[in-house]
Amino acid sequence: MSFDPITNAGVKALQGQVNTVQSQTTALTTKLAQIESTLAGLGTAAARKPLRVTIYTWGAGTHTFLPESSYQYVWLIGAGGAGAVGYSYSNTRMRIGTGGGAGDELYRRITLTGSATYEVGAGSSGRGGNTRLGLLSVDGGPPGQTGDFDVPAYPTTQSTRRGHGITPGNVGAQAGGSSSMGVGGVCGNNTVDATYPTGYGAGGGGSYPTRAATPGAGGYIRIEEY
Repeated sequence: MSFDPITNAGVKALQGQVNTVQSQTTALTTKLAQIESTLAGLGTAAARKPLRVTIYTWGAGTHTFLPESSYQYVWLIGAGGAGAVGYSYSNTRMRIGTGGGAGDELYRRITLTGSATYEVGAGSSGRGGNTRLGLLSVDGGPPGQTGDFDVPAYPTTQSTRRGHGITPGNVGAQAGGSSSMGVGGVCGNNTVDATYPTGYGAGGGGSYPTRAATPGAGGYIRIEEY
């Protein structure tokens, strides 16, 4: 058996072939990584699809979890507070009442089995009702303020509850505080009543003393079972 003598030209040609193979290998490795990433993403997206989604917008009862559910994401919203009618003194001085505050909200991952009682906060002419699921609960929004002879009505105060997934509801000014699922009612004037809030958890609108304020919107519960 004989071998061709090694020359500079032969070495350069061989090195060129090696470089080409390395480049192709790198490109293939990159492509495989992209494919694996895409497949992993598809698997994750499929895994995150909930087994069941349940929504409660009124009333109270018992929610029974699926036996195959290993964890859940829950979203609770307290009912909004009612707007307030303003202050009037001998029809010579009028103060506009402020809108009600939005209910507090909670979004949290939990692990429950069996069943849990629930109650959706109701909108009313005062403070909004609390919303709860099992031991988890959020407060309803505060009612609006009327003010008095010397002091205009202050906006509603924000809830002090924070942490563990709880977000305080937005305050109400002349309009009611809006929530993630609702828009606060708009303040009335001396000829028009305040508007009602829309959606869930928003505060009612305040009004002049001669017009009507509106109650807050009811609460909301969403349960995603995985």
